[in-house]
Amino acid sequence: MGGQTGLRRGIDGPAGEGTYRGYDRAVSLGVYQGQLAHLIRQLKFDGRSDLGWPLGNLLAWPVQARLGPAAEDRGPWRPAVVPVPLHPDRRRERGYNQAALVAAGLAAGLGLRVHSNILTRIKGGMPQANLDRLARLNALEGAFAPARRYRSGASARPRLAGSDVLLVDDVLTTGATLDACASVLKSLGARRVFGCTVAVGLPRRLWRGRLPGGFDSRPAKSARTYV
Repeated sequence: MGGQTGLRRGIDGPAGEGTYRGYDRAVSLGVYQGQLAHLIRQLKFDGRSDLGWPLGNLLAWPVQARLGPAAEDRGPWRPAVVPVPLHPDRRRERGYNQAALVAAGLAAGLGLRVHSNILTRIKGGMPQANLDRLARLNALEGAFAPARRYRSGASARPRLAGSDVLLVDDVLTTGATLDACASVLKSLGARRVFGCTVAVGLPRRLWRGRLPGGFDSRPAKSARTYV
């Protein structure tokens, strides 16, 4: 029972403030460690595509608990669920986009639709696992764009005007990927963009305090560079 409570509580990540112009807030299922980290590595690198949907479905609990109440005064909350896209070369290599699989489980848990055709990744690059924040920001400059039919001069526009977006990825580390995608989504009319990730990789020293069944990862001001 305690484990289930912890999963429902999740982790409330920090907002995209200061040097970030993109996402407004981030929520994760847990810290990137132990069994959760093992499952994510299997999903990404061991061909375990079957893990994406259930991890996303579990993520629905903390997303609803932490983000839903903030929108209740505006009537029914119907955010768009958008996965972080992979570059086509990486997707062919892996065989699937793990963020899209997580997004499908999250959307099912919340009774929402997945919008996989809004963002595209137009610039590849080296794996970012060992890059610091500044290096990631530089590597991701110009990496994401609206899908071709939504680019400048195109007649079609996604129905994002004034809407909230749940931007889904596997792990939040520096926040650079969420920021790059969120800035594109806001250019298309999104009102707020919330990062929704299976795990958060904040350094242990930045956790503010232990909560029953989970950790509160909202950092002090000195920790903003890790968001």
